[in-house]
Amino acid sequence: MLVRGSLLNQRWLEFADLDLVTILIAYLWIHYGQTGAGLFALGQGVMMDLFSGGMMGLFALLYLFVFLAIKMGSRFFHLQSFRGLMILIVLAVLLRQLMLLGLLELFSFPIHFSWPTYVSFGISALVSGILAPPCFSLLNHVDIFVEKSFAKEE
Repeated sequence: MLVRGSLLNQRWLEFADLDLVTILIAYLWIHYGQTGAGLFALGQGVMMDLFSGGMMGLFALLYLFVFLAIKMGSRFFHLQSFRGLMILIVLAVLLRQLMLLGLLELFSFPIHFSWPTYVSFGISALVSGILAPPCFSLLNHVDIFVEKSFAKEE
């Protein structure tokens, strides 16, 4: 998360913004249940609020909306299939970005968004959706490695 700001300063990477937090929330939802995913979403949002200069509670609320979107969307899309995972991640990322715009407008922050901003939102959601299955695979391998290392210690 901390590297994200310096990477996004590169102009060509602005459109390919990977929302790793949403992917991690979905991963935790599958492997550790609602409680683990909800606590992670709230904790990540609070940490982002503490380290950003913005309005307190904004990111906590956004990531709780992402958690609820994944919870509601998992009724319609099977998270353990590639297609369902990609669709749900794309929708959750789009929801987070649109909720951010709505909340900023609601609290009267003078921010002007142009058409390329909305295009970058769509591209960011697509990139996050396409890269979600490889991220899940990587996280599964890390999880197996950690379990094996704890098993050796016992």
